[in-house]
Amino acid sequence: MRNLDLLDWLTQRLGLVWEDAAEPLLPPSAVVPQQELVYPDRAQLEALQEVVTLGFYRGILNQLDTMEAAQPECHLFVARMRELARQFQFETMGQQLARIEHEH
Repeated sequence: MRNLDLLDWLTQRLGLVWEDAAEPLLPPSAVVPQQELVYPDRAQLEALQEVVTLGFYRGILNQLDTMEAAQPECHLFVARMRELARQFQFETMGQQLARIEHEH
């Protein structure tokens, strides 16, 4: 109940106008098409797997930076891995890397 009081107070103090979240944020014509996920080459994946196995956060971010610089077409893969690293989801990263290796 206190959250509602706080929201009411903020609305009045700041003159906020709340929008309905059910409305789309982007018009249908502005929807971005789904991008294809491109994986880095095997050597890059193995190097990433090594630092992920060690749980070396800084090494993971450095390897992802190297991947992105060497293979810019892999930016979507790198962004997803970087987000997992920020959340310290090293086990999930390792599982995904193992799955990728198995598929290729």
